[in-house]
Amino acid sequence: MTIAVDLVAAQLVMAYWFPGVNGLLWSAIFLALMFGLNSLSSKGFGESEFWFAAIKVVTVLVFIGVGLLMVFGILTGGAPTACGATSPTSRPVTRRLPVVLRR
Repeated sequence: MTIAVDLVAAQLVMAYWFPGVNGLLWSAIFLALMFGLNSLSSKGFGESEFWFAAIKVVTVLVFIGVGLLMVFGILTGGAPTACGATSPTSRPVTRRLPVVLRR
């Protein structure tokens, strides 16, 4: 049951990025990938899990870094959206950060 849910989730995610490709093809590709990883020896399976975990850790660290750069105003985004909380004058974190650090 879990494999079926994973295949449908992968199909939906890939349909967002590649809307012209049939979902059955994505399910077949990810099923072959899952089968291939499970048919490896335990050493190969362990090594693939290591690299996948390393990719996840690096991704989380990059997101934390980009978030900190945005919070401190070093990295600015595009034009503000319709939400008023994204305007430069209403940034509570950057306005109140010196007060927090003084205590």
